[in-house]
Amino acid sequence: MRFPKLRVAGRLLAGLLFFALMVEVLIFSPKEISTPEDIRTKKSQSETPEEQHMEGASLVETSDGRKEWELKADEAKGSKEKGYMTLKKVQAKFFSKNDGTFFNVTGDRGQVWLNTKDMEVQGNVVIHSSNGHIFKTNSVYYKSGDKALRTGDPVTMVGPKDLNGDRLNLEGRGLYASIEDGFIDIQDDVRVKKTLEDGRNVAIRSTKARFSSKSKVASFKDDVTVDIASTRITGPEAHFEYDSKTQTLTSMKVEGGVRISDVDKWATAKKVNMSFTKDRFVLNGSPRLVQNNDELRGEEIIFLDGGKTVQVRRAKAKFEDTDSKEFP
Repeated sequence: MRFPKLRVAGRLLAGLLFFALMVEVLIFSPKEISTPEDIRTKKSQSETPEEQHMEGASLVETSDGRKEWELKADEAKGSKEKGYMTLKKVQAKFFSKNDGTFFNVTGDRGQVWLNTKDMEVQGNVVIHSSNGHIFKTNSVYYKSGDKALRTGDPVTMVGPKDLNGDRLNLEGRGLYASIEDGFIDIQDDVRVKKTLEDGRNVAIRSTKARFSSKSKVASFKDDVTVDIASTRITGPEAHFEYDSKTQTLTSMKVEGGVRISDVDKWATAKKVNMSFTKDRFVLNGSPRLVQNNDELRGEEIIFLDGGKTVQVRRAKAKFEDTDSKEFP
């Protein structure tokens, strides 16, 4: 009766083989065993924050109960978890809290940071100020903390049209625009061209320039050179004013030590005031005129008709090879 014994031995052998197989799995393959808690942890770590995608997006930011900026974009994508949104075809408007001045900014793309409310616009950026100046650059960054726009890129600007359809044209580098204080600074390598009503061309070079978004004043600082026809005026600082109705360049003031040179004469003074409408220069502050080695001084020297006529108050003249004479 050997068959029952064989069946018992077979069962015992099968049991031993199954036990050995389980021991091998536990010892040599522990990474293949995961608990339900492990699975939940791995799943939560692999998940990414869900992004929002909007077409025709519109956002408004308020500060102290007033509108700080409003934003429109053809497309916006991002999430609160990431902390920012990317934008396509951006239109943004920034408001001053003190008056009705504003800046409109457009560009191809941008980003807005949801926590700080800062913003960046890039690609074919155009900035319109509320008083008609148009600035173009590659990118601009808005910092909500100081309510300002800024860029270090090259900048071009055109002013409003005057009665003849002419504009002031500017090239420079770097821009800083204060929304609250209402000014725009061009920060380096400023070059300006403008045609006057009488057809004369004005060319200005300086290190810096400032344009007001509230008034019709433009200021140029550091190594200022102004060329008007054949006349060159140099000084550390120059201020130009416009007529608010006609956009016509009406006057210029150069201060801080001025030199004026022409084909056959030159003059120095502490400051000079020029009326473009009257074609009249007035030199004040120890003015001095030199022509063909003859020197003329006085309390005030006035150039008329583009320098063809000269008037001097309390003149003191010194002619070549003669003593000086004082005139009442």
